Amino acid sequence: KLFKTPADINAKTLKDFQKATGADYLIFGFYSVDAKTGNLLIDSKVYDLVRQRAIGGAVKESPVDVKLFNSVDEIM
Repeated sequence: KLFKTPADINAKTLKDFQKATGADYLIFGFYSVDAKTGNLLIDSKVYDLVRQRAIGGAVKESPVDVKLFNSVDEIM
């Protein structure tokens, strides 16, 4: 409920999430479709909620076919 769009990721919402859940880390992502290519853009992030900073992530582009599963595996 807190992170519906990339714009929802900020210091306050991350702190609220950490306080509500007691989590130390948050792994999440967003996806969109590239209008030119029709490919799926997957943007993943890893946050250290205790230190309040991003510690990783990846952006991957994939056609929407069986290759999508390989892209998801690469991100994880």
